[in-house]
Amino acid sequence: MSLIFLLIVLLVFCYVNAWARDVENLKHGVVKIIAEASGGSRQIGAGIVVRVEQDAVYIATAGHVIAGDRRPEVTFFSKNIIASEHDPVRGSVLPGAQVADDLRGLAVVAVRGRENIPNDVRALVFESSATLMSGGEKALVIGHPGGGGEWTIVQRDISNRVVHDLMLDPGVAPRFSGGPIMLNDKVVGVVMSNRGEFGLGITHNSVLNYLEGIGIKPGGATSRAKKKAPDTHKPLPQTKTGKDGAPMVLVPASEFTMGSSEGEGEEDEYPDHLVYLDNFYLDQYEVTVEQYRHFMKAKNHPAPKIWNQVVLKRDAQKPVVSVNWQDSHDYCEWAGKRLPTEAEWEKAARGTDKRTYPWGWDFNDQLSQANWGGNWASGKWYEEKLKKVGSYEQGKSPYGAYDMAGNVSEWVQDWYREDYYDRSPRENPRGPLSGKKKVQRGGSWRDFASFPRTADRNGRDPTGWDSSEGFRCAQDAIVAEEGSPSTLPVHLKKHSSNSLSTTPAGNDGASVVLVPAGKFMMGSPDGEGAMDEHPQHLVELDAFYMDKHEVTNQQFQKFVETTEYRTTAKRKGSAYGYSVENEWKDIAGANWRQPEGETSVFSSGRGMHTVVAVSWEDAMVYCSWAGKRLPTEAEWEYAARAGTTSAYWMGTGSPGSRKVGNLADEIVKQQFTNWVIVGGYEDGHLRTAPVGIFEANRWGLFDMTGNAWEWVADWYDAEYYGKSLRRNPHGPDKGEYRVFRGGSWSDKPEDLRVANREKGVVSLRRATNGFRCAQDVR
Repeated sequence: MSLIFLLIVLLVFCYVNAWARDVENLKHGVVKIIAEASGGSRQIGAGIVVRVEQDAVYIATAGHVIAGDRRPEVTFFSKNIIASEHDPVRGSVLPGAQVADDLRGLAVVAVRGRENIPNDVRALVFESSATLMSGGEKALVIGHPGGGGEWTIVQRDISNRVVHDLMLDPGVAPRFSGGPIMLNDKVVGVVMSNRGEFGLGITHNSVLNYLEGIGIKPGGATSRAKKKAPDTHKPLPQTKTGKDGAPMVLVPASEFTMGSSEGEGEEDEYPDHLVYLDNFYLDQYEVTVEQYRHFMKAKNHPAPKIWNQVVLKRDAQKPVVSVNWQDSHDYCEWAGKRLPTEAEWEKAARGTDKRTYPWGWDFNDQLSQANWGGNWASGKWYEEKLKKVGSYEQGKSPYGAYDMAGNVSEWVQDWYREDYYDRSPRENPRGPLSGKKKVQRGGSWRDFASFPRTADRNGRDPTGWDSSEGFRCAQDAIVAEEGSPSTLPVHLKKHSSNSLSTTPAGNDGASVVLVPAGKFMMGSPDGEGAMDEHPQHLVELDAFYMDKHEVTNQQFQKFVETTEYRTTAKRKGSAYGYSVENEWKDIAGANWRQPEGETSVFSSGRGMHTVVAVSWEDAMVYCSWAGKRLPTEAEWEYAARAGTTSAYWMGTGSPGSRKVGNLADEIVKQQFTNWVIVGGYEDGHLRTAPVGIFEANRWGLFDMTGNAWEWVADWYDAEYYGKSLRRNPHGPDKGEYRVFRGGSWSDKPEDLRVANREKGVVSLRRATNGFRCAQDVR
């Protein structure tokens, strides 16, 4: 055998082995997803590991793969699971899943808990956001074979790309949905569906934009094995002592099932639902008479109603009672703590195994586990009915908290609402924003067996008191890096405005403004605005960038010429506008270039005017092309208010001589005599106006009122404010309409209020609707 032949064999052998290793490595970043569809059928797809953390893995997939199942089964192709008894592993679908769109909808599934995650799982690497597919590339596609087996890799041609859509030739099996499209070991797209002989996918940029929109940054540790050493975080102690001297136990971050299944418990405990909670500490015991006595002395706080029954020598270690919700709140605040949320209380009581009582599933009527079932008639409550805290060793919760059932009912932070579980957030829920009653949990010395159940709920007048009502406190658990301060929870340690770089620009070259992180009251106060603007509620947002101006006709033209994109109006052949005959109607031939159906915006000198007659779909595609996204509804209102709290960002009443925006004014009234206008105001423009010629708000943003309604990212729900997340809300998971904000050149004063909300289908295109883009701070 010649030397040359041996060298060729050796090279081929090395190449094949290297390729096999590369293919094998892909297993660590791809998963199989099995979801229970409506009607009990099972649907199977794939998913891409996009982020790896010490205790969590985030997986992107096609939204329709998990439709109808909030806890799909996840199988890692890399089988190195730490504890096999946890099979099957189940993930949680994060808020923001786009399950209604089988062509472009995405979802992220989180798998949490070290015991559920292989040591060698890793995040696949995405192609650079600047890279665009042009068609003709040969890609690898990963999914599941229809005839059995766990996974397979096939080669497909990317035959064409249209904006954010990819066409695969030939098509792929349905079990490839959600799987990656790979070029040179990097993700360039995600498989979505089939149409005829072709497979369909979306580009990696679409996936990256979606991940940014729900707060997931791709990457993390390349594997959990690497993540372990060194660990730069100090481990949280299992116990600690509060300022008031009370011992506290750690309740570690994880998911648990909250509420009761139908047929168990009461209707206000339905539906049972999966909740994720961050780490927190909880008082191991109910607050005692002795502890409360120190609080009264330190704060000169009035004594509870039946304090005259207290004999300190006998009752010092019994729970304090006859305290109302405000008393409980004030004590916890004095102690440097807070009342636990209802979700925190229930998790601390029942753990993660959905137990019926803190100690398990069975109730012992021999009173060895809890103080319950006492005689109501006796008036000697401290002397005869209350027990010293921690008296029932057999009744401890899974985390070592005592008296979570019986002794005293415990006030928690949340307002009570019977149907709250239907709308509760999946992460760190804090209850309704308002109400008439506050929640109590745990049952007391006078209750029977059904009340000490961990899922039992009770709403009580927060100003009331009773001999069976007490409380305990909670505290955030802060994971601090060694050598760094730990005065703030990790999720609040965000960029300060001083530390951020100069404002970036997207592909469209638009100037942007940094909107600083902060809090504001979103919506309208009672007595003001429409019902869908209530309740007014506190929202906290991270810093973000916002386009200084609405997108102009010139910018939109650049986008159309670059991408050859056809807008909704162009495809449909019409747009809704105010015609030359002075009536609102669907105008044939109208589109962004000719919003009145005849004259071009360029021939009439409107290149720097805001673009209109664009749909929500058009706005989304443009922002994606520009490397940005649409702002959320909360971001839009926060940026528009710019620190103000009045109905209009510029104040109240008529703006007078101030040029605050392009509104329905006296000039409009001269031509459209039946319109309601802003009286005594002239802006100089009948329809749209050039961007940036009117007064900016306090943060340097122009035209946040008037000129054009601006599309935002959120689905519309008239009742969303009653269930909105407090921090970085992204709106409902689904809906029939999308939201637009800000009013236009044609709108009356009521419509120009900052809190005003309007809605439209995603294909709506009218001569009053435009948009601007937003961008995350990296």
